Amino acid sequence: MKFISNNGGKALESELRKKFLQPRTTMWRAVKRLERNGIIEIEKKDLQNLVKLRKNTEEEE
Repeated sequence: MKFISNNGGKALESELRKKFLQPRTTMWRAVKRLERNGIIEIEKKDLQNLVKLRKNTEEEE
């Protein structure tokens, strides 16, 4: 979450995988877990997933 926040509140899933050296499936599961908990939103951008912090999460920090 801190990486996404420092990146303007959004990052591509592929950027997260490269930064944290995680396989695609592992990162997807982590991202989906954060989405289910209401921390982030996933937006399709071309053929990639854009991971964005939810507005209320940014305000709490």
